[in-house]
Amino acid sequence: MNKTLSSGIYAAEKMTSVHPDLIIQLDDQGEVTKNSVLNALSAAFGFPDYFGYNWDAAFDCLCDALEAHDNLDVLFRRSPDATLEQVSLDTFVTLLNDVIEHQPKGKLIRFFFEK
Repeated sequence: MNKTLSSGIYAAEKMTSVHPDLIIQLDDQGEVTKNSVLNALSAAFGFPDYFGYNWDAAFDCLCDALEAHDNLDVLFRRSPDATLEQVSLDTFVTLLNDVIEHQPKGKLIRFFFEK
């Protein structure tokens, strides 16, 4: 694992010598929406059945899921021609930043986005 990059959010181009532990496809039927992102997170991290499919619940469930990992590299992908709900994508990036800030010191949690 390339430890020169601290916990954070990066463009996929920064993944030199980093092999993702988890690859998550964000779009569903060619669209990146709030629903497609929340569905992808829930499936990838095994969120519980009571997951409420909102940003606050995603934060809580993602923090819980990350407790099992000291080091984790996640690559988020989308289809090249996928349409984006920019507001949802911006909210998702903010959520990921909040999740990283919430992690204990010493953990290495990195999220990478393909364009």
